[in-house]
Amino acid sequence: MKEGKIKCTARRRRMLWVGVFLLVYCCCYLVLSSLGGYVWTQSGVVRYPISYLAVTDIIQWQPKFMFCQVFQDIQGRRVIRASPLGWVFSPLILLDQRFVHPTSRLIPIRSPEESNDPGPKSGK
Repeated sequence: MKEGKIKCTARRRRMLWVGVFLLVYCCCYLVLSSLGGYVWTQSGVVRYPISYLAVTDIIQWQPKFMFCQVFQDIQGRRVIRASPLGWVFSPLILLDQRFVHPTSRLIPIRSPEESNDPGPKSGK
């Protein structure tokens, strides 16, 4: 009988510590986010034609002391690039950027149909 009670108490204690950790984690992020601001950065979507370097094309919210964003690499894959503290808070940063502080695009993205550029020529 006592063992069952001890296991239940240990489980409750563990759940309490997890809850406290999540509360502190979220509160720390709220403070850092409230001190943050918008920065000019690259999305990786727009690139210079000759060097393929990314062009600064978005204004994005970043919390104080950290950086985290979804970036399109040169192969077209979407990857996350972040500072060490940005990796720690990346789930909250990405949710914040998506729902609370939206990203503004400086250069509108045009579909290939809208562009005057015919693109690569087919070998027909």
